[in-house]
Amino acid sequence: RPEGSPGPPMNLILSQGGVEGAPTGIFDMFGADLTIRTDFSVLGGTLRRIEDLKIADTADGAVTFTQPAGSTAVNNAMRVGYSGHSEQNPRGTFDISGGSLTVGRELFVGDSSSSYPTFPEGIMRQSGGLVSISDDVFISGMEPQYASSNTNRNYIGRYEQSGGTLAIGDDLIIANIKNTEGTFEITDGILTANDIVVGREDGGTTGAWRQSGGSVTVDSIALHGGSHELSGGSFDFNNRFDLTGTLNLNGGNASVTAADSAILEWSQGTLIGNAS
Repeated sequence: RPEGSPGPPMNLILSQGGVEGAPTGIFDMFGADLTIRTDFSVLGGTLRRIEDLKIADTADGAVTFTQPAGSTAVNNAMRVGYSGHSEQNPRGTFDISGGSLTVGRELFVGDSSSSYPTFPEGIMRQSGGLVSISDDVFISGMEPQYASSNTNRNYIGRYEQSGGTLAIGDDLIIANIKNTEGTFEITDGILTANDIVVGREDGGTTGAWRQSGGSVTVDSIALHGGSHELSGGSFDFNNRFDLTGTLNLNGGNASVTAADSAILEWSQGTLIGNAS
């Protein structure tokens, strides 16, 4: 549907889930880009070979992509809460409760390609299913080599995981651009990644890591300035755990397990509360 066109949300139903012998439908994008500017659902079947997926590249308002079943496959990058033009205030949400999402490169949550002031907000909400990202996941962030020169992006990004599996092939980077807000919250489910970096060592961002449940396994994690929470679930790391911000254990029962040669460096940070 063209941008700005009126009409109800769009549903893509490619199979009748639970019906024995029902055919499985396939919608093939053949390497074309897909931009979602109205509420959209995948209720079954396969949506595949999307080159780039952008959600909420619109002037204002909220757009939600819902996936309770089926599979969505993106060849290149996926951007949730994306602004491609000046003075936009889009809010994009991807809500997955079942099925699978596969992204061949990066996932950006809260993102813009405009050199003018933009105020995008992105939300990833996962209560089930499998989300597999081959490269990095950026929550209000971008590649480190570009982050230092982008200081007034005003991104807001959030990933809420209450179930399912999030498998990240490379790093999870949260709010590494000045004047951005980024949060990752896990209450249940499984998260695996290489490194997790929250905030910037020199400050200027609002980045938060909040874990009250679930299972997290990484190589290293760095929690920079800001307030973070680790009150439940399990957190396993193989290399380093660096803290320069504030970590609240909140009297919880979180389990932190380090590999034999791992380094726990919390001397530059602040620890609040005791684990039970």
